[in-house]
Amino acid sequence: NGLSSKDMPILAPAIKDNGALAKLDLSNNNAGGASASYYARQSPDFIRPIASMLKTNRTIKEINLAGNNLNAEAGRIFSQDIHDNGALASLKINWT
Repeated sequence: NGLSSKDMPILAPAIKDNGALAKLDLSNNNAGGASASYYARQSPDFIRPIASMLKTNRTIKEINLAGNNLNAEAGRIFSQDIHDNGALASLKINWT
């Protein structure tokens, strides 16, 4: 996809209230960079807008975030924000 942490604040609000979108594939973006230290800095910025959008979006049932080299901080942000989502049935993800 080639998306980075800079793209997420633009993309997430655009799909927040989209009542037709049931599957979202944001896989293999590497959360923006090439080095481990870069990933560590960019992971929260990549995931935060997505997680925030999922707080209120009830139509997305499946999301693929695999291959984004997300770190533990991104995982914490994501899990806190989607805690009360109730609609998400499938999550594909991997952490580095």
